[in-house]
Formats: sequence, structure tokens, C-alpha cells
Amino acid sequence: MEIQYINLHLLNEREKSVLQGIIEDGSNKIERMLKDPSKFVVQVKLINATGKRKEYEITARVESPSATFSTDCVEWDLRKVSHEVIIALEKEITHRYKKDTSHKKPYA
Repeated sequence: MEIQYINLHLLNEREKSVLQGIIEDGSNKIERMLKDPSKFVVQVKLINATGKRKEYEITARVESPSATFSTDCVEWDLRKVSHEVIIALEKEITHRYKKDTSHKKPYA
């Protein structure tokens, strides 16, 4: 699955590696949940970047031929917001396919 990052230049090198590591691990899990994901888009925004602390807003979108799933989270800690956005996407996918019979399970 292709991962596209938007506004990654706003983060320093350490923050980039943290974000990319968490998103890549989460994308592997999401790829297993979906039948045929084609694109994973992650957009990073900084709120209050000039103050003492940075607040991060991450918007994530997974596109597949059958559906598009998107979510966004805001938090002061980059690790926490990265994990929250992955968990929110997983919940949205499971909620969508919980009663949907068009999504065939590989073991059924």
C-alpha cells in the first residue's frame, strides 16, 4: 500500500522518524483488515507552532476501490496522536464491515 505524507516538512528529523514508524506499522495492520487498499494519505498540521509546545493534528485517509475511510485527531504528544489516528481508522473499518456482506472474509 502506498503511503503519502502531506506537510511532513513541518516536523524535525526525530519527529519524522517517530511518525513514519508508527504509521507504517499501523498501515500494515490496516492493509490486513482491508481487502484491497490502494492509498494511505497522512496530513500533518501544527497548531501553536511558535509557542512553548507544539500541538499536532493528524488527518489520515485510506482509499480503496470499495470505500474511503478518514479520521483526524489532535493531541500535544506526537506518538499519542499517531496511535490514536490508527486506532480510529481501525474502528471505522471494523464498524463498516461488521454487518456488510459485500466484504468477503478470506477464510470463509
